[in-house]
Amino acid sequence: DGALSLAFERRGGRTVLTERRFTLPLQALEPVSLDDGSLCLALLNPTGGLVGGDHLTTEITLGPGAHVCLTTPSATKVYRTLGPPAVQETTITLAEGARLEYLPDHVIPYPGSAFHQSVTLAMGPGSRAIVSDAFAIGRLARGERWQFRELVSRITVTLKGRPLFLDRI
Repeated sequence: DGALSLAFERRGGRTVLTERRFTLPLQALEPVSLDDGSLCLALLNPTGGLVGGDHLTTEITLGPGAHVCLTTPSATKVYRTLGPPAVQETTITLAEGARLEYLPDHVIPYPGSAFHQSVTLAMGPGSRAIVSDAFAIGRLARGERWQFRELVSRITVTLKGRPLFLDRI
């Protein structure tokens, strides 16, 4: 099991990382400040993929006016399992006027894999978010197409506790 907790604030016209706590296998690389005052940061799982029974939890908080771009350096591979699914849960809270670009690379569910993921965004007044969620159909060179055992994905966006958007696969 791994956990990652990040917090960002706007200070003097720039977004800064104010909290970074993690337990392996989750990590966050060093943030890169951009010319517009935003911050870019890569989320990392250096293990090479997820296996059945893995449980990864990420919590991210953006303070008022913070602007953050989060990405990953590579795809998330989900390996075959005969047991419980790999679970990945991400919760993001955006304060008033915060801006988020959440652009992780795609998920590759291998044949026989089982994967459950959720992304929950709690939006503040005037906040904005771009969220990407993509799955590969398999490793085409090996003739794999949608051969996973189980795939559950849920994206939930709320404002003041009221649902704005729900996408479920």
